[in-house]
Amino acid sequence: MHKSSLLEILRTFSKQELIKFEDFIISPYFNKKENVTKLFLEVKKYAPEFASENLEKEKVWKAVFTGKEYNYGIMKNLIFDLNKLVEQFMIILKLNTDENKQNEYLMGSMLDRKLIKIYKNKYNSLSLEPDLKVINENLQNIIDHINHVNTMLYMKFFFHHQYEQNFSLKELQVSRDSSFITGFLIKLFGAYNDALGVGSNEKSDQGENIIVKFLDLISPGLDDIVKSIPVTSDFHSVYVMIYYRMYQALTGKTEEKYLEFKKSVFENMKILPKVNIKAIHNCLAHAAMVSKFENLDRNKEILQIIDSMVYQDVITEGGNDRIPLHIFTTYISICFLFNDSDMLKSFADRFIDKLDPEVKVNTGIHINYMLSFLNKSYRDALNYLSMLDIPYIFLKPGLRYDKAKCLYETDDYEMFLNEYDSLKHYLNNNKHISEREKDFLKIRFSNIKKLFNLRQNFDKYECMKLKKEISEWKPASAKWTAEKLEEIEKKNS
Repeated sequence: MHKSSLLEILRTFSKQELIKFEDFIISPYFNKKENVTKLFLEVKKYAPEFASENLEKEKVWKAVFTGKEYNYGIMKNLIFDLNKLVEQFMIILKLNTDENKQNEYLMGSMLDRKLIKIYKNKYNSLSLEPDLKVINENLQNIIDHINHVNTMLYMKFFFHHQYEQNFSLKELQVSRDSSFITGFLIKLFGAYNDALGVGSNEKSDQGENIIVKFLDLISPGLDDIVKSIPVTSDFHSVYVMIYYRMYQALTGKTEEKYLEFKKSVFENMKILPKVNIKAIHNCLAHAAMVSKFENLDRNKEILQIIDSMVYQDVITEGGNDRIPLHIFTTYISICFLFNDSDMLKSFADRFIDKLDPEVKVNTGIHINYMLSFLNKSYRDALNYLSMLDIPYIFLKPGLRYDKAKCLYETDDYEMFLNEYDSLKHYLNNNKHISEREKDFLKIRFSNIKKLFNLRQNFDKYECMKLKKEISEWKPASAKWTAEKLEEIEKKNS
């Protein structure tokens, strides 16, 4: 039984949930098979790990059916039945925390049974405005709420159409259709962000995605559609506008559109569910990455977005209180880029224990490398780099460049040439690295080689050429190279 999905599910149950499940399984309404109950009571003895050798099928059989010969077919059916009950219990647990679904099923059942008066009284007692406290307690999002509103309005429309035909449906239809379009557009804009993100990571043709195609086709009329949605709920009109601004930022890719999106997010944070606050921060970071900034520092924008996630308490995953590795690494890498060891250390000390245990050790080594480099302990930095065993593709190109910088700082030209020679092979055999990252490494390695040459044999003309080249880079990425070039110039002035 050790590899069964049954035990895998039971390991996730809390002590209280196991007690409730025992009550559930003993109830004759849900389970009338005595042997299934006996099986669970035997299995329950080995909670919460459910890893004992006594959970082998034959041993469990002997405990449940003392003196009877093992029967594979019967045992298989008992485990299957118990597994189905576990799944049913999980559904009930979820439903018990979702008051909206309970009301939908209840109201639907009332209509099915033609309990018209009771239906009307119940409907009139319900509010369709979002209750953020309830939404956040149930880890729900905007779409969960709007889907509920849609269901209730469709039900009400059906009710009046069937039972109160003298009722004017025009206003109700406006509310129903407005809510439907609002939810549809929010889902559409969210899916567009996902399509661009996946397409970028996997180098697929984003134009082939059906969501991208659909939005490209209707985009000329989108502004009119969004503005023409009747304001049946202040919350809904704000929600759809935030997501529309996000879509405009991702398609326009301008500083102006990014700032409009950012403003709409930060001005309306108090009326957004927590799940959406987290998702929209990720969308904001995506917009910052793809937009063409003239006056804004992209790295500072990303830091501000992550700082806001910390402030809003949405930096960790809701289910396991873990901080995603890419967010953690992005933050400390930008601090490293800005030579801010205090900010790097403060963030790392606060959140490293919230990383997945599998990546915590390597990430700690990575942090020690960065701090050693910033403290100019370059041999220590190289030592930490040699200890790293990071399987994540997105980190490896930067680490190769980091090693090349350390080799320059320790004046190890021979080792640098070995790294330089292996670079071509590395790039040719890593198809997951984008062309942009490949160009980044080629140029940076080439320029470190130029720095070595200038340090050994200074040439004023070559120095000016390199200075002109790095002046065209973004300030943060040019900082280290510019500093090294300035050191060489001062030494040879």
